[in-house]
Amino acid sequence: MKQHISNAPDCKQLCAALTDFTCTAFLWPAEGGDCYLYDTINLEQEIFRDPMDSYVLYVQVCGDASPPSVGYCEFQLEQQGVTGAPGSISPGIAALSSCNEFCIAKYQGPNCNAYIVSSDANMLSTCLLYTTPPSNLQPGNVDLYVKNCAPPPLSCQYTPWSSWGSCSSSCTQERTRSVRSQPTTGGAPCMDTEMTDSLSCTESPCVPPNNDPEPTTCQDSDFSSWTSWTTCDSQCTQQSSRTLQNENCDLNGAPLTTSQVCEGGDCNSDPETDPQDDDSNPNGNQGNIPEVGCRIDSVDPRTQPSSAGFKAVGAQQDCAARCVAETSFSCEAYVTTGPGGPCVLHGPIDRVVEVLVMSSWYLQDINCVVNTSAATSLCGWQLVRTSISPLETTASQWTSLGYAINADHCGTLCMMNHPLYKPNPCEAYAYSTSTSWTGPEDNCYMYTPIDEPWSFDSTGNFDLYKQVCYANKSSVASASAPKN
Repeated sequence: MKQHISNAPDCKQLCAALTDFTCTAFLWPAEGGDCYLYDTINLEQEIFRDPMDSYVLYVQVCGDASPPSVGYCEFQLEQQGVTGAPGSISPGIAALSSCNEFCIAKYQGPNCNAYIVSSDANMLSTCLLYTTPPSNLQPGNVDLYVKNCAPPPLSCQYTPWSSWGSCSSSCTQERTRSVRSQPTTGGAPCMDTEMTDSLSCTESPCVPPNNDPEPTTCQDSDFSSWTSWTTCDSQCTQQSSRTLQNENCDLNGAPLTTSQVCEGGDCNSDPETDPQDDDSNPNGNQGNIPEVGCRIDSVDPRTQPSSAGFKAVGAQQDCAARCVAETSFSCEAYVTTGPGGPCVLHGPIDRVVEVLVMSSWYLQDINCVVNTSAATSLCGWQLVRTSISPLETTASQWTSLGYAINADHCGTLCMMNHPLYKPNPCEAYAYSTSTSWTGPEDNCYMYTPIDEPWSFDSTGNFDLYKQVCYANKSSVASASAPKN
């Protein structure tokens, strides 16, 4: 794929109008939507059809050439309630849709013609991929899907085009056609956009277009000099501007204003050195931004304390400055390991913050919101019981997520909030170290809030972890240190 365009009104016109590359094919839903443009496409490869999707593949046909005859493949449920057989390769634990994608992508190289996985949308299981569909399978709790390739379907057939109409005042002429026959399953649908065609023309009553030369792109000499930087504001930014002095040139995106991160002025900072301003280069050095608010040490980097904004921005020398500079949402907290380390930005805090023993990550809470309410509590996973049976409980809701690689993996799945619980959160999980993650038994279970951990039967080999939240900031003084 060369280009993706969101919510395209007419993908065919976009493909024809491209100048960056020669568009020879595109994917586009029959009802309209995202458009995927291609410069080359290999029709000799297997093309997979998704019965739950409505995307249609269009390819360019030149002159009087016949449209290519292209079949498609899809994976169909062959057998339910089976156990995996030898001879497979596995990418690990996956949902049904992910296992299907692994097979299509030929995971680790071999052709994949079948796979075994659970078809339960609320469950993950080991994904097993096969070059040859297995047979004589034993009973179990997963399902076998086998690739089935169909011959080319018949697409919508149209009547021949009419003659071109007269040139209009808008300098276009049109021709039309109608539907001759409807498509078979999998064929390209009949579309209104395929029943009309237009062409530019110059005959009367067309009004010729203005042939004035296109304006040239503005050069540096067409602008005034940049103004001096404004005083550093309370958001630790300052601005500079310039004016366009040649109205006959095209800005072509050239900025008339610019800004940079700064120190001093209204910015609450104490810089060690003065910033080096250079009025001739407004995009120059950025000063360091001081960390303000409350710092929470030993947090889980996977925590997502805001429902209003999240962005991982990679390694940053100054995560505070990157937070200030964020424009897609209001950055009010960030998680990092320190200068030069990874930086994750968060919006206004409205969720719990997960702590993790011995973690090198900390959360900088700019407005000191953490642990001021039950919704923004500091929480952590705590081992509360051992040797339990995960199924013998009075918890109102629970489910298995199949096989987890270790206790941390099971906890991560719990934090992902399984669909069973929404809108209620998962607040406890049970994991067994003596049950193999390759099966056949599950080793990771998750629960809605458990008021009484002793409701479990003491006849198993699972450990129970419960989310424990602190009541207020004074109870976590060792983990939270305000930093001015």
